[in-house]
Amino acid sequence: MATTELDLVNNVDLRFALAESDSQLEQSLNQLLPPLLLKLSSQDAQVRQAVFKVIQNIFPRITAAPTLQLPVDALLQQIKTPKVNFQQDSNTVRLYSLLFLSKGVERLSQESQRKLVPSVVRGISSLPTSSAARMFNILVKLLQNWVPPSRDSPEYECMASTLGFDKNKSDEKFIADKVARFMLLVPTSSSTHTALPGLSASEIAFFTKDAGVTYSTSQELVSAKIRLLNFLKAGFSDQRLVFPLLVASVDSLSTIAEASETLFRKLEIDYHDDELVSLMTSLFLGTNALPVKSTLQCKILSLLVKFPPEKTSAQAAEIADVGLTSDYRRLRLDIVRFIKLSTLNMDSSIEDKELNCVKIAAKLKMNIIADGWPQMNTSNGSEFHHSLKQRELQYETLGDLLSSSASFLLNNLDYLEFLFESLDSEMVDLRSVLQLVLSRLSVHISQLTDDRKIALMPIFESIILKENANSAVKYLALKYVNTAYEFCNLDARYLCILGTSLKNSPEAIEEAKKGLNPYQFSLIQASSASYALVTPTISEKLKFPQFQALVSLYSLKLESSFLDSKNNQLKDCITEAIIFAFRVLATEAIGTSSFAIVIDERWATRVDDALEHDETVGKLISSHMLEILRDDFQMTGDVVSRNAIQSFIDLTFSSLHSKFVSNQMIVPSFELTKVFHLLLKFSDESIINYLDHTLLDLHKILEQCSNFNDSLRTLAKSFAIIASSASVSVNVPLNLISALSKIRGSISSIEIYLFTSSAIYSRLAARGRIHQVESSDINELLDEIESSLQSPQLYDASLLSISELSIYGVMSNLEILSGYQNWVERIHDLIAPRAKACHELSLLAICKLSLSAKSSPENDQSLQPLPIESLVFETHHAKNTEFAFVSGECLLILAGGWNSKILRQELDIQGVIPENRPQLVRFEFILNECIKFSRMTKPSLRKSSCIWLLEIVQNLGHTQLIKDRALELHSVFISFLTDRDEMIQECASRGLGLTFELGNSELKESLVKNLIRSFTDTVPSNSMTLGSVQGDTQLFDNDVMRTHDGSISTYKDVLNLASDVGDPSLVYKFMSLAKANAAWTTKRGMAFGLGNILSKSNLDSVFLQDKNLILRLVPKLYRYRFDPNGLVSQSMNGIWNALFPDSSTLVTQNFDSILREILSGMGNREWRVRQASISAMENLLQSQLFEKYEQNLEEIWNMTFRCMDDIKESVRKEAQKLAKSLSKTLLRAADPSTGNLTVAKATKLVGQVIPFLLGSNGLLSDAEDVKHFALETLIKLSEKGGKAIRPFIPELIATFIELMSSLEPEVINYLVLNAEKYNLSGNDVDAKRLQSLNSSPLLEAIERLISLVDEDLMSDLVQKLRDSIRNSVGLPSKACGSRVIVHLVTKLPFLSGPYGDDLLKICVSNLKDRNLAISSSFAIAAGHCSKIASIDSVVRYSAKISDMYFTNKDNKDRFIAAVASQSVSKFSGVDKFSAVAVAFLPLSFVGKHDDDEKVQKRFEDEWVESSSGNSAVKLYFDEILQICESQIKCSDYNIRRIVARSLIEIVETVHNSLHKEIMRLFEVLLLGCQEKSWKGKEFVFDALVQLSVRNRSTLDQNDNLMESVVKTVKTEAKRRNKSYQIHAVQSMGRFIKVFYSDKDLVHLYIDIMESVLSDEYLEEIDLLDEKHRSANSLVSQHAVKNEELYISLLKSVGDSISPSIDEDLAQFLVSSMRSFMNSEHEISWRTCIAYNEIYKSLMEPCLQSQTGPMSFNSVYEVFTLLRQFKEPYKLERAITLLIRNAGLSLLVFQKFDQTKYFQEVSAMLLDYQKQDLSSVVRAEIEKALI
Repeated sequence: MATTELDLVNNVDLRFALAESDSQLEQSLNQLLPPLLLKLSSQDAQVRQAVFKVIQNIFPRITAAPTLQLPVDALLQQIKTPKVNFQQDSNTVRLYSLLFLSKGVERLSQESQRKLVPSVVRGISSLPTSSAARMFNILVKLLQNWVPPSRDSPEYECMASTLGFDKNKSDEKFIADKVARFMLLVPTSSSTHTALPGLSASEIAFFTKDAGVTYSTSQELVSAKIRLLNFLKAGFSDQRLVFPLLVASVDSLSTIAEASETLFRKLEIDYHDDELVSLMTSLFLGTNALPVKSTLQCKILSLLVKFPPEKTSAQAAEIADVGLTSDYRRLRLDIVRFIKLSTLNMDSSIEDKELNCVKIAAKLKMNIIADGWPQMNTSNGSEFHHSLKQRELQYETLGDLLSSSASFLLNNLDYLEFLFESLDSEMVDLRSVLQLVLSRLSVHISQLTDDRKIALMPIFESIILKENANSAVKYLALKYVNTAYEFCNLDARYLCILGTSLKNSPEAIEEAKKGLNPYQFSLIQASSASYALVTPTISEKLKFPQFQALVSLYSLKLESSFLDSKNNQLKDCITEAIIFAFRVLATEAIGTSSFAIVIDERWATRVDDALEHDETVGKLISSHMLEILRDDFQMTGDVVSRNAIQSFIDLTFSSLHSKFVSNQMIVPSFELTKVFHLLLKFSDESIINYLDHTLLDLHKILEQCSNFNDSLRTLAKSFAIIASSASVSVNVPLNLISALSKIRGSISSIEIYLFTSSAIYSRLAARGRIHQVESSDINELLDEIESSLQSPQLYDASLLSISELSIYGVMSNLEILSGYQNWVERIHDLIAPRAKACHELSLLAICKLSLSAKSSPENDQSLQPLPIESLVFETHHAKNTEFAFVSGECLLILAGGWNSKILRQELDIQGVIPENRPQLVRFEFILNECIKFSRMTKPSLRKSSCIWLLEIVQNLGHTQLIKDRALELHSVFISFLTDRDEMIQECASRGLGLTFELGNSELKESLVKNLIRSFTDTVPSNSMTLGSVQGDTQLFDNDVMRTHDGSISTYKDVLNLASDVGDPSLVYKFMSLAKANAAWTTKRGMAFGLGNILSKSNLDSVFLQDKNLILRLVPKLYRYRFDPNGLVSQSMNGIWNALFPDSSTLVTQNFDSILREILSGMGNREWRVRQASISAMENLLQSQLFEKYEQNLEEIWNMTFRCMDDIKESVRKEAQKLAKSLSKTLLRAADPSTGNLTVAKATKLVGQVIPFLLGSNGLLSDAEDVKHFALETLIKLSEKGGKAIRPFIPELIATFIELMSSLEPEVINYLVLNAEKYNLSGNDVDAKRLQSLNSSPLLEAIERLISLVDEDLMSDLVQKLRDSIRNSVGLPSKACGSRVIVHLVTKLPFLSGPYGDDLLKICVSNLKDRNLAISSSFAIAAGHCSKIASIDSVVRYSAKISDMYFTNKDNKDRFIAAVASQSVSKFSGVDKFSAVAVAFLPLSFVGKHDDDEKVQKRFEDEWVESSSGNSAVKLYFDEILQICESQIKCSDYNIRRIVARSLIEIVETVHNSLHKEIMRLFEVLLLGCQEKSWKGKEFVFDALVQLSVRNRSTLDQNDNLMESVVKTVKTEAKRRNKSYQIHAVQSMGRFIKVFYSDKDLVHLYIDIMESVLSDEYLEEIDLLDEKHRSANSLVSQHAVKNEELYISLLKSVGDSISPSIDEDLAQFLVSSMRSFMNSEHEISWRTCIAYNEIYKSLMEPCLQSQTGPMSFNSVYEVFTLLRQFKEPYKLERAITLLIRNAGLSLLVFQKFDQTKYFQEVSAMLLDYQKQDLSSVVRAEIEKALI
């Protein structure tokens, strides 16, 4: 068997050797080479060796015969399926088959190579690695001339089918992977390489060693890469192209990179492909090889970030590690962005999310520290900006990581500490981002466990206590404290107290104060993601810190400050600490009862007011203080030890004292003295007794104080309380009084003495100890007071002293004093004048003084006002409203005495009631008087009486008299509601509420009916009282309320609200809550105001009885809060805030019912309801998440648009505000960058809104405001909408186009119609209009929309575009349409490619628009469309352009044709225009000879830029001549003239043309000369002459042609049109110069020229244009023109003379020249120079001639004529010409032996040489004589 195989191999070798020719060898190889190579698998070594020997023999012969073809197909088949036995090795067979195949494919034709590609590709993935490597190399060779088909072409589909990748996925994957790896290859001189970035050693060997090739130069490698890149364009799926194109897009060669980037952007990538993610991450990390280069890593990151987070989460930490440690700064920046965009979007359900966050956050933190921490390293100044940007992104990303994984953050508090330390130490530029990061993290802090919160506390405390910490870090620390800890946390409140230090920034102080205000604190807590209020009131949820614990904490901190002098921050904030603790005590006391302080934005003010003015609160606090005292005693069992109350009082006093000392002992702290006094006021006697140790310090303060003010007066009262206690000897206060009396000197010291003494005597009297005081001491004080009253400086202090003595009953106990009554009378007389003048203190003092007066039965029973009462009543005229409260207080004193609540508030000693209290003897009379005054018409009296009655009901409502007369008072208050004074109405409303609460159930029902009747009953007979409110009662002046729409009543609206809810009795509660007047915020107003403390059983009981009541009330009240009437809205807001402190939670819970109410109100008949509903809607939507009202959005928009067209202007304005708010919400929701909604939801949302905006309620609305809003919204939507608006892009673009004209100002249209009035042309105006489009926001919006267009939208978009352009009216819309087409073609060439023909048709249909600017715009757009349109369409378009140019007589159409043609050449692209140039350039050649400069310029530019110059005329000769032939006899003579000029250039350009072309050109020119003369025909005739002259041989050889030409010349020269004949005869002269043998023609020329040169002939020609005609210049200009014409004709005659110089012509020339010189025409230097030039033209040819002139006499005669000029030769130019002609003559005469003439000319030159001439002329003479 082996012998047989060996014989066969030897025979094959012999066969190859015997082949004599290449063809024989090729035949043998085709037959025997594959079987021979198959023997390499033989098991016999001799056979294999023989085969190798044969290969060695034939391979050189194959190499030496490059045309020899190898059996490529057979070799390829053998490589794929070698026919070997199972035991045999096929690798050697494959290897050598590949060797010969590689040699064979190089010899194939390009077509054969292209056809072989699919066969090579098929099955390549199944080959062994070594074979696959060589096969891949063969593929690279085959692709050398590969031209990829267009993606959408049939060839592409065919190629994709042929490659069969859809059936052979493994081959597609293999090739795509290898191409991508190949793109990573770099040139190397060695076939071995250890590793490259992205390539392992085995992968490098695949392309080099295994493939048997080495890429030693970059040129070789680049060439291979480009081939492979082109190959990728056919048949591969998008997913397989991702890898190779991604790698190629960062290639160092821009050609590869840019092309790959373009293709990569068009890929539709499956972002759920796990295999692709794994591949990208392995490349990035360098799993199997070195990591790829940094630029490719950046590209990989940009791809990975688009994958779902769960796909990249596994390797996210490793990727972050690699990127963060890179030296490439952009990669470091990109990796941070990758972390930010990828990891943060990771769903919480993803496994190990927290673990990833932990790893990445740790690496980020380490990266920050490595770059310099806690302050960034700034040593590298050149990189500072980049480093700063990276640092910002690092911090921001770290914050996002922590925020995205709350559990990780909560378990790793060291990151918070790290960020806080960074904020404290980093440079200012980074603080803003750190603040933002920490602010975002704060929402998670409330979720911390208690242990974690405790661990955080020292961190916050250290920050707040740190003196040099920046303001931002302290602010954020306080914010965290307020967010993390409950309000009851002592340490947290303590830190907030420390934050109020004035050493901190205003922001930090404000945040700290929020932590001490329960309302502000609740808002902070509610804003965090993990905290939400679920109850209707804040107070029920919020827990306050315990007072006792808070005081203990204060004591502990203060004790530590004594031990450590540096830790004394609490001392700086002690005032805030004490005030907060006191408010906590008050809240704690009230909370134990059935009452509650309303926690709202005025909580602090409410508490302070209640402490000072509310008797109920005082009692509650007193009881609670006793309870604390008892509890502490029970706990300690030690009477000596201090309890919390005593400690707090001591703390307050010590702080007061230290503050006074630190303030240079000027005045004690008002806040602390006030708290100290209130504490004493509410303290039990046992507590007061304990405080006797403070008397000495108090005494010193009073002695040292230098200013008598409220603070000092409060301190004096405090001293009096303690000094008058039973535990203190009466001598102590008396000694103080004595001491104060001794230091009297200054005004302040006297004031202090008077008031302190009065306060002490008063408290002693109250405690029953006044009798222990000597009468002389009291008399001394009274005398001092009396004398002080007469001093203006001491008057007020004296009054205050009198008041103190009077209200505590000191005067009542001193009746036994001698002269007491006289003293009272004197005091009364001193005070009364000032009291009548409405001096507040005087009136109060005189009324309080009456408490001590002894009553008499006559006065008590008197039916007339007592003097003191009259005095008070008469103060009603006071202009200050607040004084009415003062006078009311006086009436309360006179009517009720100590029974009045207002007076009992003055008592500051617990358990003590003044003796000898006056009875209510004058109460009923005063009440009757006030009711009587209420019926008066005097405004000031009515106002005062209303306030007085309110005070009486409020402070004496507990008396039986008020209860008995509740119904009457109710009617009185109703009558006040009709008053137009706002204050009266509010007092009345409060009074109604108070009287309602006083009655039983029957009375309440009666009162409700009474109130309703008063509002609704319009029958006078049914009116209950004077001033009842009727339907037509006007409550406010029109100018005051500015409603201009009838009467408006705040309280009628309140009644309507209560009625709408279904419970009219609520009106009383609402009225007491509704308040708006500023007077209630004054000191007196607060004293008489309501709302500081509310009974829980008041309104809450009503809600509990009817649970549906709140559901009915909330929607109605919510809408009323936004009433357009200011008073109504203020009243309703007052009701709302009082009822529902936790507004946000309530609105969220009742959102649906509120929304229904508002939507209904927006369509209400009353404008006020509509406007209020609109405002309420805006507020409602802003406070809620979009998802809450998403399903109602359509109805909301519908009602909004309806209201925007309301008849009421104010309603329209509010609707516009709502619409803007809705649009902002829409934009935020649709904006993909916000991530608020998915694309599907956003698309649905936009789909609901866009139809409204485009419909009759939007852009098509008649209301301009509505239209502009809709447009503005659509423009913004196009900017922000992204993919959500993609389905609506065609309609939006079409609408925008049509709208463009409507938005143009009307003044533009006027200017267009009246342009001539302003020296403008319509085209100029239109040009500016077009220019303005560039800055149009509509056009910008359209461009943004176009960028979002995809393939699915193109068909609809083109159709909409066509319709919109057709329907558009006006230049802006039309021009905008053209711009849109241009933008589509330039920005989306691949998408718009299939629609190129359609877009071109749209443009062509608008070329003939009457407006030049519109036509030009579409002409330019058509040029762009030509780039993507089919060639056939572009050719047809060229025909239309040509037809437009030649068939229309209007210059405008020719200009549009020029623009259109130029645009095609300019914008269609080089390749496309090259294919259609033959259809455009012939026209541009003809058109560049147009009369119109604009048209000419366009065509000329096109010709110059697109053609190759003169050679292009030859290239397009037939087409150009065809145009000329078809148009030479056109009825439009302008066209004829253009063609004539074109023919001249053709003749001048075309040289050495073919005989056929010359003959055709003669035909066209002869054809053009056949008809009568016309303007421009001279160009045709001149072209004929030039062609004849240049082609003399052709005419000589063709007698018929010669005859036709000569005949034409004669005919044209004989034309009677003199203007034409002048040109024709000159052309004839040029003809006979060449064809001079025809004597008849010469004589005819002489005859015609002789006629032409006659004066009669020339006189018939008008030589001047109209613009040059004028009386002054006519003669001179005519002479010059005449001379120039003669000269040109004479030159023509001279030019017609041939070198042999025909005698007849010469004689004619001489005679004509002589005749002109002898004529009367002006002979100037022009003629002289012209004659010299003529002579030169005659003589120069003689130098080249052998025969010379036929007549030297004629020639010399011309020279003789030259010598006759005299004056002209004064010009150097003229004499120089003469000398040169003389020199020329000498040469000619010497050559032809004309001695005579030679000597004469020489003599002339010698004569000139003697003359005084310039050096230039002398040089010319010498030159001529040589």
